[in-house]
Amino acid sequence: MPPESRAGLTADDMANTPPEAMAGLTREHIANTPPEAITGLTPEHFKYLPKEAMRGVTPEQVAVAPSEFFGRLTKEDMPYVNQEGFQQTSDYDKARILANLSPDEFTMEDMAPMMPPNWNIESDGTMKPPPGIILAVPFKNLPNSLPEGLKMPDVSDLSKGFGLGGMAPRSVLQGLEQGLAEAQLSELSLNQDENGILNVEGSGGYAGTRFAFIPDNRGMKQGPEGTPPGLSLSEDGKYVIITPDGREIPVIPAPKNPEGVLNVLPDNSEVEMEEDGNVSINTGDETLSCLFEPRVQSESDKTPGFHRPHKTHGVLVYEDGTFQNVNAAFHSSDAFLEAAANFPGVTEVAPNAMMNGMVKIKYNNVPFHLKPWFTVEKAEETGPKIEFIEESSESEGVELVFIDESGNAQIFSAVPE
Repeated sequence: MPPESRAGLTADDMANTPPEAMAGLTREHIANTPPEAITGLTPEHFKYLPKEAMRGVTPEQVAVAPSEFFGRLTKEDMPYVNQEGFQQTSDYDKARILANLSPDEFTMEDMAPMMPPNWNIESDGTMKPPPGIILAVPFKNLPNSLPEGLKMPDVSDLSKGFGLGGMAPRSVLQGLEQGLAEAQLSELSLNQDENGILNVEGSGGYAGTRFAFIPDNRGMKQGPEGTPPGLSLSEDGKYVIITPDGREIPVIPAPKNPEGVLNVLPDNSEVEMEEDGNVSINTGDETLSCLFEPRVQSESDKTPGFHRPHKTHGVLVYEDGTFQNVNAAFHSSDAFLEAAANFPGVTEVAPNAMMNGMVKIKYNNVPFHLKPWFTVEKAEETGPKIEFIEESSESEGVELVFIDESGNAQIFSAVPE
């Protein structure tokens, strides 16, 4: 197969390729493979990939490559890695590669020639990039067998640290605990469960307090020199814990027990959680796009299930009687933000959706909140585009619909601030 013929390959094509067939590929074959197709490869495929072919790997392919691929690299592979391409990758991907290399195979001295400019290696082996640069740790090994109908995202393993392969004297979790202590919140204890959920539980003056989060994989970064440890709130509503060494670790609200969500839904429902905290619920009759509020409360007077008295907010009651408030979320927030920015009359769009699901914009220089509805339906047409529907007395605003490029349609209300 000539290299140029690979341009039309898909992830399914690659997934169905016998691993042994990778042995016949050249760097030109790899360079001509679409990044989307790379997502179909398995560790078994990479095992057969010739070292010389790795010279063709592009930054765009690195961005979608599974992290376990980097963990399989050896010293013998490194001369064949496209070092120029490595330097062109995003800060997040550089950090992700270094976090997933095997510390049994490499030392920081081995990696020094590939380290980005101004990145420092402290005497204890901890990586310290310049302020504002993204940090990463390996992803947590999730259970091999999740319940049928439940899909979980990759979640940063907080028991690891910011060193090569996640090896460092202090774990991220220890840094978070110390940051809370500096903020006079030492009565809040932290624990990351097997699904990657970061549980926060209070004692003493905070007894009965409970929150649930996941770490923001792409938001951890090195703060400016002298940043004091403690707790802050980002513009988009994320809690940010700042460690004593200036690491800024944002956390995203999450369901306390994703399997417990599945258990209170109708039979054969599906729950898919994404790394940005968005939870997609498919009951068979409808698809709902949700963001959970972080506080876990007790003693609900409602039966277990998902109760939605309004189109934009509801409550999820678990089998044990605890509950979390839930807000509707834009099902494809990045695509929506881009479409909103291109909508006639829109003069400003917030860079991220809020943790309550809303998006802030200015329309003809007037501030608006855009509030999505839960339900996502299939449209007869595709987008991406935003269209007016009608005036809405219920929301005291205007109803519009967002249709993405796959034809998924979601109504939202535009409400003046």
